[in-house]
Amino acid sequence: MKMLSRIIAMVLTIVLVIGFLPMTAYAGLSTKYPELAEVGQYFTIAVNYYNGYAIKEDGTLWAWGKNLFGDAFGNGWTEDYDNPTQIMSDVKSVRAKASEVYALKTDGSVWVWGAMYRAYWNTANKILDDVAVIAAEYEGHNGVYVIKTDGTLCHWTYENGEIALLTNVKSVFLSHQVMMYGDQLPESLSLNGYFAVKTDGTIWKEGSYQDEETWESFDIPLTQVTEQVDEIVAALKPQLPDDVAAETRDGYRNRLTLYKDGTLRGIWDFEDVEILSNVRMPDADTIDNSSQPTDSPSAWAVDQVSAAISVGLVPNALQTNYTQATTRAEFCALAVALFETIAGSEITQRESFVDTDDTNVEKMAALGVVNGVGNDRFNPNGALNREQAATMLSRLADAIGKPLESTGASLYGDENEISSWALDAVMQMQTADIMGGVGDSRFAPKSDYQRQQSIVTILRLFEIVK
Repeated sequence: MKMLSRIIAMVLTIVLVIGFLPMTAYAGLSTKYPELAEVGQYFTIAVNYYNGYAIKEDGTLWAWGKNLFGDAFGNGWTEDYDNPTQIMSDVKSVRAKASEVYALKTDGSVWVWGAMYRAYWNTANKILDDVAVIAAEYEGHNGVYVIKTDGTLCHWTYENGEIALLTNVKSVFLSHQVMMYGDQLPESLSLNGYFAVKTDGTIWKEGSYQDEETWESFDIPLTQVTEQVDEIVAALKPQLPDDVAAETRDGYRNRLTLYKDGTLRGIWDFEDVEILSNVRMPDADTIDNSSQPTDSPSAWAVDQVSAAISVGLVPNALQTNYTQATTRAEFCALAVALFETIAGSEITQRESFVDTDDTNVEKMAALGVVNGVGNDRFNPNGALNREQAATMLSRLADAIGKPLESTGASLYGDENEISSWALDAVMQMQTADIMGGVGDSRFAPKSDYQRQQSIVTILRLFEIVK
């Protein structure tokens, strides 16, 4: 029913926009050039029907706009964001489709949320690792194309997972977008598929072609392009004004323009407005890799992570990539380690879900520490945010039999952004000195919760309840 409602809303939006705009104005809003996904370049702005996304210089991902179906922001938030709001950290590239959003993080992992074909995710799910570049067509439910760190071009869809297509690739252009570019691109690009540029400079294509007169569709197997090569290469390089770093449009009513001074402006709901500042440039040289996950925790966390490992609270699989976002299943593994260390015995109860057979998840669900996300699903690979972590820690203390107290007074200036169901837990974490703020009197409830933060707060709870 949600998918049907989504389709109806999108169709109505398109009909209204086309119906009330002169044809020349509508044509002027369509995308002007293709977006070449190239190793060393990143998409730091993205837009779809109702939402905009931008990555700031510190790697935080910000979003704004309508949240009609509760899946626009990947953090479980169900309301609109009238102003840009941080939804994720450690991000270096973002692609937004009509109903799907893909984020490439600094650790090479790709996360997705939104409505896919036969899937509906309102929280971010990790789908791939070891990725250097992401590319997604604007329309359809055909997943995402990626170039892996070893140069392999792959295609991921919900139905089929990851499929390798070609090796030694340095850039890819999804030529299905040609439908939005009109006559500005050569006829040689009229392919429903992809063009890939290999490291040796050769260009390859694969997909299908539809005859405009007969509407017959013909499959085109993987083939090297030997004609009109210069014309194709020229068409793949956008011509931007000197002061513009990047531009993207949804083809209907919204456009984002990133200027080289880091200012993001947009035609948003047909109004020209300034949206954000300090937005990251698409060039690799400007990417700050200081938050790149390593096998060592950050300096502030080294001693506490070491202490947690020494008392058996950290499974081996979690003793690496400490700045990576914690998944829901990973936090369950830490919670089980704490509970069973305190209890001195294994948890025997189980509660199952249809999308995971992880024993740690089943144990924590049986104790009431975690809940599912609906339809007997747990979303084990969903990224954990700070307010969710606070809630799980509070419930874990209750399950151990040592509930935490709260002063009931908040010191956070962004308390209005904390979900009502999480507010008491956040206050408990603050009172017990288990979780603090992120600076500037903010708690940042929707921000990712790093693996090292999860470990440190599990240790702090252990010290209280042992």
